[in-house]
Amino acid sequence: MLKILVSACLAGHPVRYDGAAKTARDVWFDRWRDEGRLVIVCPEVAAGFPTPRPPAEIQ
Repeated sequence: MLKILVSACLAGHPVRYDGAAKTARDVWFDRWRDEGRLVIVCPEVAAGFPTPRPPAEIQ
């Protein structure tokens, strides 16, 4: 079975800069989660950024 890499905030984990989640609401996403296909990771947390944290903005 192929695995799918997914951002943790889309999987419902509260790891965004503001300490919230941005949960994906989709039939396919739910199906893949139920099948155990998702590999959930937060690149920002893996890099050592705290949650919550100041927003990063491009100026």
